[in-house]
Amino acid sequence: MREVKGNMFDLMLDGETDSICITTNGIVGADSKAIMGAGSAGEAARRWPTVRKTLGKAIKAFGNKPYVIGMINSAGDFQDTDAKLISEKKYQCLIWSLPTKGDFRRPSQPSLIENSVKLMVEHADKFELKKIVLPRPGCSNGKLEWTEVKKLIEPILDDRFIIVSFDHEE
Repeated sequence: MREVKGNMFDLMLDGETDSICITTNGIVGADSKAIMGAGSAGEAARRWPTVRKTLGKAIKAFGNKPYVIGMINSAGDFQDTDAKLISEKKYQCLIWSLPTKGDFRRPSQPSLIENSVKLMVEHADKFELKKIVLPRPGCSNGKLEWTEVKKLIEPILDDRFIIVSFDHEE
């Protein structure tokens, strides 16, 4: 695991990043769309509105765990998830959900973060990912302290995983 300062939405287009993780919760609204209103989830939903529907369907069908919820194609444009293009590695960057909490109204759950990052390591191996960028999981809107989360995830994440924080964060 490495740490850098910056913006993960800028890093996803650096030519090396093949995945970003959006920290999410497990709530699906009456419209069958995932609730993605703040933090990296809110930014992703504003940039790519269809990710809410994709994640909502996945949560309802399979539970609150990491999923590919979109992708940046080789032209640098967003597109909805396409299993054939993913299997053929015809994408620039995959966009994953990374659950940190069950309910957006509550703090993040360390056990869910631990499970989510373990699953992401499995996905990184399966999809042969080389650079996965994510924010400090559970720390901003999740109300957890980075020092505690770091102790939890550092033994799990290898150097393919880049944790991004803003310049003002210690």
